[in-house]
Formats: sequence, structure tokens, C-alpha cells
Amino acid sequence: MRPILTFGNSRLAFVLLAVLASGDSFYGMRHMIFIFRNQGSRWRILYMNPDANEPSVTGEDGAAGSVSLLSAVASRIVGEGPEPPPPAVELVDPPIGAVLPRYPVRPDISWRSEAPATADFIIESQFGQPGADPDWSVSSLTFARVSRATQPFRQKAPFGAGSQPHRWRIWTLARSGAVSVSAWRTLIFSN
Repeated sequence: MRPILTFGNSRLAFVLLAVLASGDSFYGMRHMIFIFRNQGSRWRILYMNPDANEPSVTGEDGAAGSVSLLSAVASRIVGEGPEPPPPAVELVDPPIGAVLPRYPVRPDISWRSEAPATADFIIESQFGQPGADPDWSVSSLTFARVSRATQPFRQKAPFGAGSQPHRWRIWTLARSGAVSVSAWRTLIFSN
């Protein structure tokens, strides 16, 4: 294992590792991404992708894979100022455990926030297999594309891999790199 790229500040750190691995179904080089956030006295993993062949994030224009994940998040951090974490968002819709169609049009997700207008929202989503305790996928990250003019903020769900459970939450990213994260909200797509 060797670090390829490490950067960040006192609030948020980014690490891209090259890992030589072998197992029953794999032999070769893998790339792993970690995003750590400082929670006062210790660092915690905020995001991990154990097999990031092409680490990317859905861009503001909706194009997947157009921007490196690490660059997209890091480009929004512009300082080290003494800023507390922004307030976490309050998820509004859909309600917890909602069963909704994802086709032909994905449902809206919505949230409220008291964060400053300079903060960015990142939607983290995962899908799981049906069952009592789903085995969740690696997270996908999407920068929210919402108007700051009215609340609640609303946009089409940028996720929906199939007829199965999905969960999502919102990161609020301040310009200093301070991050707050909402609770998870689960919904089930019926088609």
C-alpha cells in the first residue's frame, strides 16, 4: 500500500492509496479513496471507496465521471478560518421508508438548512439488497443543484439503481472544510 495523493487542512483530509491486493477473485492494483473529517479531538472516516478505479463525482452539470472526486470536494475549500461546522440539514421528503416509483421519473428529495449561502450540499447515496438488514453499496456522491432562493431545497433524486432499498443523506460543506452530515433516510423503489 502506498499513498498516491494526500492533501487537506485541519478539518478535512483526502487520501488516495494504491494497493497491491490478491484474493480468490482478484489480483493486481486497486485504488482506495478516503475522506477524513476532524471531529474535535480525533479524525473519523467520512467516506471510503475500497475500489476506486476512476474516482469521480457527478458534476453540477449532471455529467458523471467528469470531475475527480477529490478535486471536486477540495476545490470548494478556500481557507482555514475559525469556522464551526455548519448546521446539519433537516431532511424533509420523501418520508422515512417511503415506497416510490423511480421510473419514468425519479422522485424529488428535499431538505431544509440554516447553513450560510456559501456552503455546498453533497448528496451521499447507497443502494442495498432487499431484506431486513441490507448490505449497502459503496457511496455515490453528487453535488446538489438547488436554488438558494426558497426552502425546502428540492431536486430529483440523483440515485436509483433498481427496485430495491436506497438510502441518502446530505453533507453540508463549509468553505473552511468543516462538514456536518444529516441522518440517513431510507426509501424503497417499487420499479
